[in-house]
Amino acid sequence: MKEKLAHKPFETTLKEMAERDPKPWMGLLLGRPVRDVEVINADLSTIAAEADKLFRIADPSPHLVHSEFETSYKAEHPRKGLRYSVLARVRHGLPVQTIFVLLRLEADGPAFTGTLEDEWPVGTRYLHFRYNVLRIWEMPPQVFLKGDLATLPLAPIARVAEGEIGEIVRQVDERIGREAGPDEAPLLRTATSFLLGLNYSGERLRTLMQGLHGMRESATYQLILEEGKLAGEKEVLEQLGTKLFGPMPPQIRAEVELIGSTDRLRELTNRLLDVSSWEEWMGTN
Repeated sequence: MKEKLAHKPFETTLKEMAERDPKPWMGLLLGRPVRDVEVINADLSTIAAEADKLFRIADPSPHLVHSEFETSYKAEHPRKGLRYSVLARVRHGLPVQTIFVLLRLEADGPAFTGTLEDEWPVGTRYLHFRYNVLRIWEMPPQVFLKGDLATLPLAPIARVAEGEIGEIVRQVDERIGREAGPDEAPLLRTATSFLLGLNYSGERLRTLMQGLHGMRESATYQLILEEGKLAGEKEVLEQLGTKLFGPMPPQIRAEVELIGSTDRLRELTNRLLDVSSWEEWMGTN
C-alpha cells in the first residue's frame, strides 16, 4: 500500500480562519475577551509536521497559545502537546498554553484528562504538564450562532439535536449571507461544509449542504461527498475482514487510513476473499 496520507482539508481551512481573524478564536479557546493577538510562525524544524502556528497573547501578560484541532483519538496526543510546548517555550522564551480542540466525540478518550504526569521508578513525580481540552459538542450552538463570524462554522457540530441540525445550518448560512463579505463568505461556507462532513455522510450530508448557498456545484461539495464515499468503503473493508479474520490489527488500520481511492478500496476488499488472514492480505498489497 503506497498511497500517501491526504492532507485534512478542514485543518487547512480552520487554521486559515484562525489566522485571518485570531481574536475571536483566542477568545473562544481561552474563555475571555482577548485584545491583542499576534500570529507567530513557529520555526520549530524538529516537529514542523506537527504544528506550524502559535498565537502570542499580550494580556494580562505575554504568553503563547498552541491549539490543536482533533477529529480522532490517539492516546499520545497530550505527549505531543508537551513536546511542542517545551520546544516553543525554548524557542520564544514565553509560557505556552496548549489547548486541544476536539471537534467530535470520536476524538475524545481517557488520555484527555488535562494533565500529563510522569514518575521515576521510585515513585517520585518529576513531570506535571497541564493543558486544556475544549469539547465542541458539549457547547450550545448559540455560542457560535450569536458569536463572531470567524467561529460561526462550529455551530453545526455543537450540542445540536438531530432534528435541529437543518435549522442550525440554515441560520449559519443566513448570517454568512447577511454579514460576510465576498472574500470571507466562501471560506466560511467551506469550513461549515467540512465540519458537517465530520458527523454526516451520504444523502444526509447532501441534504444539509443544500442549506448552504452555492455549495451544491462547488468543488468543496464534491470533495466532501468523495470523502464520505471513502469512509463508507473503508468501513465495508473492515467489517468484511473482521468477519473473516477477526479484528483489524492497528498497523493494518493505519495503512488503510492512507488510502485515498474508492476503486483501490473496492479492489482490496475483494482481495480479502483470496487470503486466509490479515497478515496474508497485507503481504499481497
